[in-house]
Amino acid sequence: MVRQKSKGLIILLGGAVMVAVCAIYGVSYWKANHETFFGSWAQLNESDSRHHRLVQQAIEHAAGDQVALTPDDALVLVAFRDHAGHPLDVNHAYTLEGKDIDAWHWTIAIHEKDGSPIPYEGSYQLLDKRTIRYEDDGTRYRIVLARPNVNKNWLPIGETDEPMVVLSIFQPSADFLAHLGNDVLPVIKKIGRVQSSK
Repeated sequence: MVRQKSKGLIILLGGAVMVAVCAIYGVSYWKANHETFFGSWAQLNESDSRHHRLVQQAIEHAAGDQVALTPDDALVLVAFRDHAGHPLDVNHAYTLEGKDIDAWHWTIAIHEKDGSPIPYEGSYQLLDKRTIRYEDDGTRYRIVLARPNVNKNWLPIGETDEPMVVLSIFQPSADFLAHLGNDVLPVIKKIGRVQSSK
């Protein structure tokens, strides 16, 4: 019993230390010391050639005050698979369900695997912390990922293979970073096959 209590205390202290370190060093510390997968999501390293371009597009299209948004403060997570582990398929529709992220700002968009944006009627489509429509509780949301526009909260999944969902998080809180992976990220679920437009 004493050993179990000691183990629990060590885990608790370890979590507190992680929160403190994240609070001191912020997202820069996290990005420099983590290469981790969180379910469907994976961190996109700054050495990846797509990183800077994706962050810049998120900043340019974010709603509201963009002065405080800088690439150095961005944590970029990408997903190529749904929650069940199956590759995203443009012939299917999906939902992306989650809750408001504890950060200064965050954006969600879909890109091709090489980082190229997926336009719809000539425009780059992006949803963010301020433009997304939340559920009645004011914190949770549900986005439809599909080829046709079927919902207010909607993003085009494109026509090419291996679409990439991009979640850019600017100035995430220390608590969010310390608990990243513990059900704080949105979940991608397949909801059905899309009828061909031909």
